[in-house]
Amino acid sequence: MRERTIPVRSTRLVGGEFFLAFMSLAVILQFPGNTFLALGLPILALLWNGIQRHYLPRPWVGGVAVAWLAVSSVAALFALAKFDVLLDRNYFLLFVSLLVTALVLTMGQNRPVVASLARWIYISFLLLTIIGVAEVLTGFKLVFIRYPDTTVWWWVANYRWITTAVYANYNDFSVAIAVFALFLLARMLLAPKAVPTQLLRGLSVLTIAVWILAMGSRGALLGLVVGAAVLLFIAARARDSRAFPPWLIVTGASLSLLGATVLAQSSYIQDGDTAARFRIISRIWSLLSEDPAKALTGFGSPEVLQKLAENRLENQLVNPHNMLVEALLWGGFPALTGLLILWALVVWFSLTNRIEKNWYAMASAAFTVAMPVFGLAPSVFLHYLYPQLIMLVAACSVSPRRPAAEARDGDREPTMPR
Repeated sequence: MRERTIPVRSTRLVGGEFFLAFMSLAVILQFPGNTFLALGLPILALLWNGIQRHYLPRPWVGGVAVAWLAVSSVAALFALAKFDVLLDRNYFLLFVSLLVTALVLTMGQNRPVVASLARWIYISFLLLTIIGVAEVLTGFKLVFIRYPDTTVWWWVANYRWITTAVYANYNDFSVAIAVFALFLLARMLLAPKAVPTQLLRGLSVLTIAVWILAMGSRGALLGLVVGAAVLLFIAARARDSRAFPPWLIVTGASLSLLGATVLAQSSYIQDGDTAARFRIISRIWSLLSEDPAKALTGFGSPEVLQKLAENRLENQLVNPHNMLVEALLWGGFPALTGLLILWALVVWFSLTNRIEKNWYAMASAAFTVAMPVFGLAPSVFLHYLYPQLIMLVAACSVSPRRPAAEARDGDREPTMPR
């Protein structure tokens, strides 16, 4: 029987990769008009690539991501119609942007496109970190130009090492560079190079961790620690599927949960800032209770939420400071449920050694597992779109075959793309 050959990668994919690369730069570096760039560029990528035949096995988890974003888009559209808002950053446009991106990643020969997007996310974080370092060295802070009314003005002005780069808050910036450190650690472990390069990578990760600690972003630092632990676990399981037997996983998870519970009751965590976050959740819940329909559609846009806070809550703070609450604001319980399902799938396939054996897949999976921790630090998290983009990379990087099936194909060691 004649064996079917997989066609060589089409040159047309270069255009699609370019559009997604520029989108990642626009989103992470906060270009002016990045919302419309995030919407328009994936559409151009989809039109350029076209709807292609699936020559390569496609993980069905990517299809779950598409379904989640499609349902969430419908929910956000109802909110858009209800509140009659078509603003610069309404949630419907953001969901459509992510939906089209997911379609680009899951159609045709998706692996080169997924790899390209992951690499450009990494490059974008690198450029963001360079901007932050330049601000610390020069003392010139972009936040005074981009966000002159920022609430962290005093801190940034009086402490040279506290900076925000292109973001409005040092917590938001700290989370971004923590994600970069996680990706850098993945390259160090899974795409090793010469010793000087490896030393530079390791020193950079440690420097970023100390920098985050100096800026006082506990959530970002905790997210980096959790993400690094997950990355080490996934990498060890990829090299030897017998590493970390089930009893050890259960014991480790139980002890970690116990330790997190004890730490959460300590004065280091339970301070005024933490209490304020619980009050924010209570305020948002009161707004949902007044109009249960919002629980199914979300609020349509940040401006709608802010106006409700001004009219009914005496202009009290309602920025969610919580990834799950933020998903609820975006598209109600449909969006929250879909996010949790996709997150649980990535967690499950990470635990069962079904993530592809390359640095960007494992880094994306580790970040996705640690997303709830990262999402506790900034006032808004999903707002920046890069968490969802990395989550899509992780969903599209699930291996379509079980490790046992791969082992039957031979004992050749998998190569780690650099």
